[in-house]
Amino acid sequence: MEKLARLTEMYSQQFNSLVGRVSRRVGNRTNGEDVVQEAMMKAITYIDSLGVDQPIEPWFNTILNNSAKDFKKQDRLDGMSKEEATTEPADDTHIREEFIGQLSEELEAIKEPDRTALKGVLIHDWKPGEVAQYSPMSANHIRVVLFNFKKKMKEKYGEEMYEDMRS
Repeated sequence: MEKLARLTEMYSQQFNSLVGRVSRRVGNRTNGEDVVQEAMMKAITYIDSLGVDQPIEPWFNTILNNSAKDFKKQDRLDGMSKEEATTEPADDTHIREEFIGQLSEELEAIKEPDRTALKGVLIHDWKPGEVAQYSPMSANHIRVVLFNFKKKMKEKYGEEMYEDMRS
C-alpha cells in the first residue's frame, strides 16, 4: 500500500483516539483536534522520510508528540505578557546576538546531513531519535555529531559563554 494511503487510512481510523489522547495534554478537545490536524500536515510534508516497510503508527506518534510539545510551548508564550516574553538583560543583548551569529556560522560550516540534524536538535529542540526518523543517520550518529559540535563550541567560545548564551 502506498505510504500516503497508509497514513490517511490510519488517520481516519484513529482520529478520535488520537484527539482524545492529545486533548488531555493540551487542555481540551478543540486544541487536541488542532494539534492532530497540524501533525497530519507535518506527516504529509515528511511522508518521503517514512520507510516503505516502516510502521506508520510509531512514525506518526513521534510527529504528534512533537506537535503537542510545540503547542504547549507556544501556549505558554501566548500566556506571557509581551514584556515577559521579550525581556533580556539589556547589557547581554549584543553578546547574545554575536553568539547567535557565530553559532549560525559554525552550523553553516558543517556538511549535510549533519547540519540539518544539528539544527533539528539545537533549534527545534528535537531528540536525536526523533531527528533520526527524518534522516538517513542513526540516533547514535546524531548524538556523536552533537557531542563533537558542543565540544568544539565550548573550546572555541569558552564553556561559560556557551552555556550562558544557550539559555
